[in-house]
Amino acid sequence: MPRRVLIVLVLCAAIGLRPCAPSWAADDVPAATTLGGAPASVVLPAGWTTREEAPASGQWRLVLVAPSGHAGRVLAEARVFPVEDDDPPAQVLMKAAGLVAKQVGAFGFGTPRLESRVLLGRALADADLELRAGATRLVGRLCVLRAGPALWAMAWSLCSEDAPEALREAARGFAGSLEPTEPAFVEPYGAGPDPERVLAQAQGEEPVRRRHVEATVACLEAALGLSLPRLWREEAHAALAQDVARGGPKARAGYRDVARRLHDAQGLPAAERAALAQQAGARVLQELRARAAEAYPPAARITMMLATLPSVPPGPAGLPLLHAEHLLESASLVAALAAEGWPEVVGPERRALRERASARWATLDAAAQAAWLEAVAASPTLAARWREAPRSAQQALRAQAARLVRPAAAAQPPPDARALRGLLDAEPVAPAAALAAVLEAEPAVLAALLRVLPGAAPAAQAGPR
Repeated sequence: MPRRVLIVLVLCAAIGLRPCAPSWAADDVPAATTLGGAPASVVLPAGWTTREEAPASGQWRLVLVAPSGHAGRVLAEARVFPVEDDDPPAQVLMKAAGLVAKQVGAFGFGTPRLESRVLLGRALADADLELRAGATRLVGRLCVLRAGPALWAMAWSLCSEDAPEALREAARGFAGSLEPTEPAFVEPYGAGPDPERVLAQAQGEEPVRRRHVEATVACLEAALGLSLPRLWREEAHAALAQDVARGGPKARAGYRDVARRLHDAQGLPAAERAALAQQAGARVLQELRARAAEAYPPAARITMMLATLPSVPPGPAGLPLLHAEHLLESASLVAALAAEGWPEVVGPERRALRERASARWATLDAAAQAAWLEAVAASPTLAARWREAPRSAQQALRAQAARLVRPAAAAQPPPDARALRGLLDAEPVAPAAALAAVLEAEPAVLAALLRVLPGAAPAAQAGPR
């Protein structure tokens, strides 16, 4: 390796940056520099030097210094900082512009051009920046990028108005080069609700938390011998949370007691744990039915909902409501990945989908029915399996789902992350249309897609319990 190249690599390693191509490299094309561990990068102007700083806890800053003779005529930085409020990029950009103005000693700023866009699935805002510091008018550019769920990245540059055109363009090009280093995709389930969220707390009592209600719902499922579909589980949570808020000390103690019993049973054999959960759920269900008979609204709300979900096996007439709902939930995950949005189909539209699935069931042969039952059985654990799956499995399922609802892409080679992002952006599909396409696909295809996530149950165990 030539000595000059070795020196460049050593210097870049010393300041923690990826090496940029030197000005004498072929075609003079500089390499992108990753920002402080964030999935974002900028391109440094040729001949400029840098230094890294940590202005505050959780923040990172790269300060650029222009070539000799121009150091006082240009200011440029790249920053990484944590997300504090979930504001849109344009609003974050305006706050950042105010901080830049304060940093350089200006009393105000202007953004004559401000654009928001999405780049590789990540939100970005880009603006021209004008301000006056003393007698000097400064012009430049500012970009902010939502680099990750908890990170913003920013790049800005300012030049005196009389700086050479080449210097101003180099500075503007640096700020405008901010981009993500990896694409982003919609998370179908998100992080999920906080199990420690306090739902109610009376003076002198332990708080009732969401995990207490979750344990109670799990016991109700054990007592009923079935797994609730997502929408029904959310309705059960809402009804029980209403009971927590309106009920007295005895009701609140009951929720804490159920959760404590399940926690204490963790070391028991599986059969004993299941029996304990079933007994606890039976007691809760008995109490809810008794209070529903007294016209207590939260109890009536949940008992009426549960009455619509008898555990009836599929028959020649079609799929019962319980199985059809679980089928829709499994198909909805595939549709959400294919369309970058969860298909929130409710009311008459959802009922129509269930009826169509039930009618199609009667036309399927035994192998196709078994495949659909496999998808039904997968529904209750899909959220957990998705969150626990390695990124490679998630990406494989995304790619296969995207191609399933886009026939023209089916014959193409499996796309990498950037190509997949390009496919999703180039051919958008509405989530509801994606769900309809998944339900019309061969049942074996849906079952095979869901097996991409680790933890799939054997086909012989198909069907909700």
